[in-house]
Amino acid sequence: MIWRRRTAARPRALAKNCTQYHQQLIRCRQSIPKRRESWRPSATSARRAIGAVRFPIRATKLADERRDDEAVPAFRALLAKNPHLQDVWSKLGEVLVDSGRYDEAIGTYKSALAQSEIFSPDLALGLGFAYLKAGKPNETIPHAELAMSTNPREVHELLARAYIEQHDFAKAEQHAQAAIDSGGRQPTSILLLAEVQRAEGKLQEALQTIDAANARARGLNRPEEAMAAFRSEIANSPQHLQSYANLALIYFIEENPRAGREVLDEMIRKNPHRGARALAAKTLDAVGLKLQAH
Repeated sequence: MIWRRRTAARPRALAKNCTQYHQQLIRCRQSIPKRRESWRPSATSARRAIGAVRFPIRATKLADERRDDEAVPAFRALLAKNPHLQDVWSKLGEVLVDSGRYDEAIGTYKSALAQSEIFSPDLALGLGFAYLKAGKPNETIPHAELAMSTNPREVHELLARAYIEQHDFAKAEQHAQAAIDSGGRQPTSILLLAEVQRAEGKLQEALQTIDAANARARGLNRPEEAMAAFRSEIANSPQHLQSYANLALIYFIEENPRAGREVLDEMIRKNPHRGARALAAKTLDAVGLKLQAH
């Protein structure tokens, strides 16, 4: 799947990075008597420490609720106080990408990398993904490659998608296969190979690859993983037609043609243009069905 991780940032991890939190913790430790005496932090100290935790929790909650217009300024306010919070930079970049503000996301990830005291492969991958969503696959490639030594599967998946956009299907297939090999044959990586094959027009090979992904998911006791992955991608990028087609093919292979048709109908409804109808017709043709009139 698209390299994409809209996971909730861990509030405690964020809080521990807060300058106020650290300062308060140091004060508390310094004020502990050397002899064994009863001691407790003051109410003011407790309120300050709790406030350091509460702010990132609130910003993350806004992001998880898709209240992006409120989440973005909340994250920026937190970074204004402490620009070294990598998790917050990453979360802000994800929110900006999800809301279609790609140029802002690119600027955010660049600032994050500049502020980071140590290299963050997650930030490099985030920047590469933002470039991809902005329609700049040439910029995606060098930034993705920076994280190859630490995140090989994610890098290969992102590179595969960049080369799909460039219509360099040989390199896209090479990186999709590398993602499969380096990540323990994850079903989502196998499905990415199917997407490359479909983009190249190899419909029968794509069907066989999707079948292999389903078999792998069942072998890992995760039969719903492939469907859930494409559903998540559709929710995040409803204009990404290939996700609908791949999900529909899975339903057809699982002998649930009604669900497959419903997915294709959803694709056409949310993307009412000729390209969506053409892809729906190609998908149905691959399984011997016809597109119904709308």
